[in-house]
Amino acid sequence: MIEFPEMDEARRQAFSGRRFKHELEHRYRSAQRRRFRVLRISLFLILALGFLQAPLYDEKLFKADASLLPLLRMLELGIAAPANLLAAFLTWRSPNQILVQGTQVAAVLVNVFCILAFRYLALNGHMNYDGQMLGIVLLAVTTFGGFRWVRILLATLVFYSLAIAMELYLANDIWDGALQVYALAFMALITGLGAYTQELLTRIAWINGQKTKIMARTDVLTGLSTRFEFNRLFPRLLRQARREQKIIGIALLDLDHFKNINDSHGHLFGDEVLRRTGRTLLENLARRGLDLRTRYGGEELLLVWYDVTPAAMTQLTGQLLQLIRTIPLEDPKSGEIVALTASVGATWLIPDTHSVPERVLNHADTLLYEAKRAGRDRVRLVPYVEPETRA
Repeated sequence: MIEFPEMDEARRQAFSGRRFKHELEHRYRSAQRRRFRVLRISLFLILALGFLQAPLYDEKLFKADASLLPLLRMLELGIAAPANLLAAFLTWRSPNQILVQGTQVAAVLVNVFCILAFRYLALNGHMNYDGQMLGIVLLAVTTFGGFRWVRILLATLVFYSLAIAMELYLANDIWDGALQVYALAFMALITGLGAYTQELLTRIAWINGQKTKIMARTDVLTGLSTRFEFNRLFPRLLRQARREQKIIGIALLDLDHFKNINDSHGHLFGDEVLRRTGRTLLENLARRGLDLRTRYGGEELLLVWYDVTPAAMTQLTGQLLQLIRTIPLEDPKSGEIVALTASVGATWLIPDTHSVPERVLNHADTLLYEAKRAGRDRVRLVPYVEPETRA
């Protein structure tokens, strides 16, 4: 589970262009692969189509020497087109991300190699081929590929350097060579900065989206789940328990005399009480995957255990009261030790088709107020029975 401090640190990393740490970086890259999956497939298919159609205009458009046609066919139809088609297919179908990423990188390298080869032949007078095609392909890969900017920058430095070197040493017309070098250098700058800017913006947008999701699911003060998240998960839990015939245990607790704590010691101290109570629950109770721990509202907190026994509910709710009693609280202003207790309304049931979440929660709420009327600092535990079957 990603905590708020870790998320805030990740946001600072995103705004500075740095990679996230460990799990977050893995999740970000996975999200990027899903986001750019269709675009990557489209990119490789378009590149494959370009090479598959190249034989139609090698002689007329590129004015390639007839003696070069076998070499061009091998590069276009034997290497570049299959590499792009394979990259598109594996991006679409393969679950093996290492294989997919390796094939994608190989396809990009093949495309750039073929373009450099065509330009080399053009500079030696064997065909017409504009050197700026390198920039077009790398810009397309940058814009539609969603690859890491560091990899794009490395490819940009290597392949643009090779292209510029060829222009400087092989161009017949010094002015035409200088113009090509100027255009390539400018496109290299755009490619590198564009790759960095795109990743910077996508990282910021992604991490902000993740924080928004966490804020919708997690109460900032206590660290427990929100009422919104509980309302989303609890009906699902009831349905699963009905299918599997498992017991659901529910404990609704209310901190005793919390208003007096706020009035006597201030709202900041009241917030600290809630913060420590939430941390205590998170560290000690309902820690299994299907259990729920929720800030139900104000000082009311809610615990749900999946697959428990009635005897376990007695033990767990007793432990809950004891944990609340032992939370260390001291008013920082007066130094006064503040005692904390809670009242708990608890129930358990094996859900059936008639089990409605609202009725189950209302039953726990009724038991909670019975515990309060009986003197507070106690549990009222009664199994849930559907209203229509009650005696």
